[in-house]
Amino acid sequence: MPRLPAECVSLIVGRYVQGMTNIKSLHPLLLISRDFFLETVPYLYEDPFPHVKEKDQLALIALLLRCIPEKNRTQLLTLITIAAQSSQDLQQLLEACQLTLAQMNNNDSSNNNVAVAPTSSQPPVTHKQQQPISPPTINYLSLIHKFGHKSLAELQDNAHVVHKLVESLTILRASPEIMSEMSDMYQGVDANRLRVLTLRPQLINELVWGLAEPYLEQVQSLLLPLSDVDRYLDPTVFHRLKSLATVTLYIDDRPEQRLASRYTQWIEFARRHTTSFPRVLRDIRWHRTAGRGSFGDPPPEIEDAWSRLLPPLDCPKRIDATNWKPMLKKWNEIDFSHCQEIVDPQRGDWPQTRILPKCRNLRRLTTSFNHPGAFRWAVEEKNALLLLLEEEEAQAEAEAEEEEEEETPAGGESQDDEAKPQLPKLVPLRMLNMGCTPAIMDQVMSAALDAFHDTLDSVRVLHKEYFTTAPFAVGEGWRAQKLKRLDLSTVSQGLLVNHHFFRQFEAIQDLIVVDKLYFYNPSTIRLGPTDVSLPHLVNLQLKGYTALAFPATVLSNTPNLEMLELGMVYRNGYHDISPIHPGDEDQEEPGGEGNGAEGEGNGITTPSSTPLPATTFLKSRGWMWDWSLPRLTKLTLSGDFAMRFRFKMLAGCPMLTVLSLSILTEGTAKRTICRADLEEAIDRVQQQQQQQQQECKSVVVLPHLEDLRMNGVWQFGSDRTYEMLMEKIIGTKLKEIIVYRCEQVPLETVVRLSHTKPLLRKVTMELAQDDQGALVDQERTARLGLKVPAQSRPITTRIASASSPTAVPAGEKCVFILGAQRYELEINGQTPII
Repeated sequence: MPRLPAECVSLIVGRYVQGMTNIKSLHPLLLISRDFFLETVPYLYEDPFPHVKEKDQLALIALLLRCIPEKNRTQLLTLITIAAQSSQDLQQLLEACQLTLAQMNNNDSSNNNVAVAPTSSQPPVTHKQQQPISPPTINYLSLIHKFGHKSLAELQDNAHVVHKLVESLTILRASPEIMSEMSDMYQGVDANRLRVLTLRPQLINELVWGLAEPYLEQVQSLLLPLSDVDRYLDPTVFHRLKSLATVTLYIDDRPEQRLASRYTQWIEFARRHTTSFPRVLRDIRWHRTAGRGSFGDPPPEIEDAWSRLLPPLDCPKRIDATNWKPMLKKWNEIDFSHCQEIVDPQRGDWPQTRILPKCRNLRRLTTSFNHPGAFRWAVEEKNALLLLLEEEEAQAEAEAEEEEEEETPAGGESQDDEAKPQLPKLVPLRMLNMGCTPAIMDQVMSAALDAFHDTLDSVRVLHKEYFTTAPFAVGEGWRAQKLKRLDLSTVSQGLLVNHHFFRQFEAIQDLIVVDKLYFYNPSTIRLGPTDVSLPHLVNLQLKGYTALAFPATVLSNTPNLEMLELGMVYRNGYHDISPIHPGDEDQEEPGGEGNGAEGEGNGITTPSSTPLPATTFLKSRGWMWDWSLPRLTKLTLSGDFAMRFRFKMLAGCPMLTVLSLSILTEGTAKRTICRADLEEAIDRVQQQQQQQQQECKSVVVLPHLEDLRMNGVWQFGSDRTYEMLMEKIIGTKLKEIIVYRCEQVPLETVVRLSHTKPLLRKVTMELAQDDQGALVDQERTARLGLKVPAQSRPITTRIASASSPTAVPAGEKCVFILGAQRYELEINGQTPII
């Protein structure tokens, strides 16, 4: 079989390893292909603590323990012995470690203070298990050039994982002499109460040192604990670190007085290394401990001291939190021409207008802007290029007119082309994630869309939070014909869009515009043009002013729309919904469109002290939208949009799989679903079907619906209405239905209709209390065909109404089986949910 090129193998292995979670899944490839073996082993073992599953990580540590040279093993084994533990969960791994450690001590067992014997919690080691273990066939340590990957620091912070790490390395029980010695070392602490936390720093330090010491010449990345820095200052050790390029300083020492001296030692280490090996050490980071007793960042003077020692960044391709401070210290000495991404961790506090023009290959930018002229340089570059192109075009036309009667000599055109100066290259920015104040947002966005009009395809804007709630307008000077994604969100401001806002996005695929203003003024809302076409739109999410201003007829020009979300503000768990007279929700809205001041007498009362005009606005414009969306799969409506929803509006959405409606409100908003919602089809659909000489369906059918969620107070006109919804509207693919505070539907009806859905796995409802108290007891469950699994303890609870919930401990769960299907009885707070 011909061998694969090394480049192909490296690419395949790299992609495969990045997506995997278990090293063992590579073993078949390692055994079958020598090419994969040679490429993969160095990749896997370049760092002994990779991001893999915990069990594989511990197994790898146990393997590396066998490879530690004898001279580096004594202190580590002493610490392992002191923290001796056993574990039932890691029995096989522990036994293997026990045999390994026993072999290590066989040569000099008489001088060892440790009894080599199984712990009390472990079974006796059999003769078969005591057979010698062959050494590794590969010298894994010779492949390692990184010590102290981020996962090692995470091990130090995670007490549970560190405890298992110690367990995997500690099998033998300590003798009283060793325990006494360690007790003295820790200032008289009771030896019986020594904890893993006490031994953790020394154990990790010795493990890293034991692995790294034989190969210090090849170490490129090192986690250097601050408490262990003096070991690396030894001249015999220091001069071997000639390849060290990245150091992660682990701040693990206390108290403050000792910490200050450790910092001094650390600065001395960095100074010596940069003097002995110029421009080798390029990156210094630090890792702070997590949880209680954690340490903060190093003092600013310490950061400044080591930043001055480091050379400028060498043509960085990405600038983020890992190299941000070194970049700021010497930004005027750095070549930014290769930088493709900037992720700002300081939210705009950096010389943007002086650094960004140097990033000639910048593709992605994430930062905050505090002044409107952030992209003025880019606009000037583009205008200068356009002017240059116009001059060249005019000059070419003039020359063409002069020479129109002359023949161009052979090769003359190519010579002219070679003589032409090369045009300047614009920055090819593609993705912009930015935050800014409302006062400058429109100016910054206009400049960005103008300057990067030919390349920018994704923009995300998140405003900073301010106390003002006055709405502000956006989009007047925007040019976004090629933009594919726009995500515009505010925290506490209303967001008024320009009248032609939706007309400016011809290529848009994802459009997300959200504001969180609590009250809306209908006089400020102006509907956009109705002749807008968005043929590429796939995801549309509008909330607040933009949702109210969205022209309904635009949906007829979005044939590829798959996800649609329309809603009002959601704050503290509730939406704003105007009060509605009983029965008003069953009336048809008048046609036509208008402004918010019209149609206020359509059966909706709005208290003068609480201006919530959204429902009035929707009724006045006739909210009978064109729902002919053949590819729509997910629909989410909230607030007044959900209150005005009718199932018959989905007649043109055959592929809908998820429907979510929410009318949660602080008031008593209630939505009643009657048969008219289900039976009547939209006039447009009726006419379309009649023109095609097809039989007009009297009921809307959703054959692909899998998930139905109705939050708030939903009331069915009768149990027959619920039966019609489940039997005729929703198909057999339904997997989950959630209807909170559903009234007038008895439990028997819910159970009976659940049997008709073969894929249904979960029914979550809060049912009204019936005349008999609706007890879920053994008699009733038997009558309904419900069975309680043996592994779940039976509970007797009451199906409560919203007015008188039954007090049940929070978090209780009971699993029921309905026929061949599985359902859950969840108790949320004090309200049981079936």
